[in-house]
Amino acid sequence: SEKPRKRRAKKERDENKPKRPATAFMVFLNANREKIKSENPGISITEVSKKGGEMWRELKDKSEWESKVQKLKNDYVEAMKEYKESGGGNATDNEDKEKKKPAAKKETKKKTSAPSTPMKNVKSKEYISDDDDSSSEDEAKKKTQPKK
Repeated sequence: SEKPRKRRAKKERDENKPKRPATAFMVFLNANREKIKSENPGISITEVSKKGGEMWRELKDKSEWESKVQKLKNDYVEAMKEYKESGGGNATDNEDKEKKKPAAKKETKKKTSAPSTPMKNVKSKEYISDDDDSSSEDEAKKKTQPKK
């Protein structure tokens, strides 16, 4: 009964587009990777990452790494600005937006407050009084019935 999931088409990547900068942890890990490997010979790649994560959590002053990342972010912003000014990314972005517009925007009819077909014996919550409460009727029936 389950429908198979449809796979999305892969986005075409622009090779000239600048890559996003690494996080502070990744900069820290790349700088300390060889140190971790030399201290723990024969360690697997995943274990290097785990060990780096432990070292990162124990590190008190991370400002050195955050300042390096801030410089990388500034460089990235400059590179993106140059990339956009040279016309990079605009052609593919516009084509993608045009493709998405018809599918994403559907025409909807304006809903009216009155239903199109009359409904019998239906009361809105505003007009239901305490006397009409079905739960109180159920409780009254339970009290009058003899217990077994």
